[in-house]
Amino acid sequence: MVVLRCRVRRDSGRDQRRLFIYSTAASLVWGIGNVLLGYFAGAAAADFLHTAGPIGVAVLATLTVAACAVRKFRGRRGRRPVTPTTPRSLTHGEAERALQEQ
Repeated sequence: MVVLRCRVRRDSGRDQRRLFIYSTAASLVWGIGNVLLGYFAGAAAADFLHTAGPIGVAVLATLTVAACAVRKFRGRRGRRPVTPTTPRSLTHGEAERALQEQ
């Protein structure tokens, strides 16, 4: 897979030096950003846990799960199940009747 990826890059006509520079810069930004996000989010989570306490965190987790469940199941209401279609083409009259039934 790596050989194919290198071959595609070489054959695409892109400047390899420029691609390397941008790829390296993006990797550094991505890596440093993830480390900093983890550091600050971890500190914020520890402060929140200390302030709210275990019961507050449990209540927040319960409300979050309930909100996600409501959003997921409310979106399904009113949708019709997908029915398999026949492999043959519909005639003009069959297509009109099918549209009128909807």
